[in-house]
Amino acid sequence: MRASNFGEPKLAQPDFTRPGKLTAPGADSRLRAGPFPLKRILVLSDLTDVADNAAWRAGLLAREHGAWLRIVHVRPWHEGAVRAQRILETLAWRLQEHLRIAVVAQSLRGSLRREIAAAASGADLLVTGGSAGRWTRSWIADIHPDTLAQHCGLPTLVVRKAATQPYQRVIAGVQHGLGAPTSIAVASGMAGGPHVQMLREFGKDIELLPREHHGFESRAGQVEARIHHLAQATPGARMKEAPCVIFTRSLDVLLEKEEVLFPDLVVVPRAAGKLPPWIAPSLPRRLLAHTRADTLILQAIRPVPATSSLGDAPTPLGAHGANVWSS
Repeated sequence: MRASNFGEPKLAQPDFTRPGKLTAPGADSRLRAGPFPLKRILVLSDLTDVADNAAWRAGLLAREHGAWLRIVHVRPWHEGAVRAQRILETLAWRLQEHLRIAVVAQSLRGSLRREIAAAASGADLLVTGGSAGRWTRSWIADIHPDTLAQHCGLPTLVVRKAATQPYQRVIAGVQHGLGAPTSIAVASGMAGGPHVQMLREFGKDIELLPREHHGFESRAGQVEARIHHLAQATPGARMKEAPCVIFTRSLDVLLEKEEVLFPDLVVVPRAAGKLPPWIAPSLPRRLLAHTRADTLILQAIRPVPATSSLGDAPTPLGAHGANVWSS
């Protein structure tokens, strides 16, 4: 057995012989419509305080969306596996007691990239930790979060701020023709408050006419009208009376708005680039080097089968972490 599992969540029983009541996911949650349903959240842990904070943020999202939470630690050797499992079990117990969510915690042994990819199979969101302020590398084996997002093919949340309450202010960066409806819906779905702060910014680096061109204003008006239409047509989107959208790939624009609005979360799409990151860094990679806010890197989101149900519990773990999620 390559992985150890401290138990399965049981909907109608106490928490694996521990005190406390475990509530079924979705019992008290406010589920949101749209193309970003959170049913299974995967947290990568290196047993540090930064990783614990990421787990608490994932727990808040799990409670909000009625999702299962899975915490995974990967190490190449058996040494320290028992201690790691004990630490994860303690964290899982605290999350269950305080948030009343279903949690599975596992200490896996093997190749880091392979085990992470296997564990990510079937998950809807990957959550990892990041230190505050300027920071360019991940806490886990020097894998950058943008690389993790690409490797796993999942929306990836990089947590920096203390996870004390649901997200209240979210900034969404939207690129024309690259999943704008998804970006709008995800930003709305991640916010715990009643609104998402959306901004509009036109830059010379996007697919618009230059500002000095005589047709710029007309073209800009058409694009803004289209964004309003997308916001109205997106299920679950909740915005202020005059919604706007950051419509740019400009890092300076995102950082400028962050300094003014102090967002809890910045949502950015990850475009598939052909050049390696050390030659042409992606927007998420450049943003992560400067931002102090939590950052959600969007990927192409897989459609959820119509037969899926929030009541499905994780199945027993096999040789790897791939089969822990219900199908």
